[in-house]
Amino acid sequence: MGSKWVVWVELLFFMFALFQNYRCSDGCWEHERLALLQLKLFFNDAKSLTNWVEGDENSDCCQWNSVECNNNTHRVIKLDLIATRSWLSESWYLNASLFSPFEELEYLDLSFNSIVGCTEKEGLKGLSSLSKLKSLYLSYNLFNNSILSSLDGFSSLRELYLGGNDLKGSVDFKDNVFSHLCLSFIELKYNLVI
Repeated sequence: MGSKWVVWVELLFFMFALFQNYRCSDGCWEHERLALLQLKLFFNDAKSLTNWVEGDENSDCCQWNSVECNNNTHRVIKLDLIATRSWLSESWYLNASLFSPFEELEYLDLSFNSIVGCTEKEGLKGLSSLSKLKSLYLSYNLFNNSILSSLDGFSSLRELYLGGNDLKGSVDFKDNVFSHLCLSFIELKYNLVI
């Protein structure tokens, strides 16, 4: 009986050590911290992300501006990147796959960032792998109607904000990718066919 306990204790110790190596010592998951530092290259407003520190291995990204983590798992659940791109920068195409490391992400705000679209052939499909994403804010960018076709596959999405973009015409919400959304939370500046 005693040798089984030793094996279990050793196994638990090994799993704990493995888990600790995957997370930064202060709580933030290492691969999410590295992904945030990648995003910082694109969301380049010097005032907004000042504490997103490169090279500091012990930096807890859960304490960074615009980032919120789950208190228990220390996984990133909210990224509030509203107006975090310098207004002096040109409009740009978002690489949505940069968000794929944030597997627990529930809330993403990319409003007011001069995003004209997404990288070629990808659209927002890079975000559709985020199975827990509930709120997506894309307001006041430079998206046109082509953004709508890349929003399929977002089964967990409940809030979608697209106001202030260059969307024209009407959208039919009956038999398409938007049927699961709570329409009271959708902000569009053009006709809705419900």
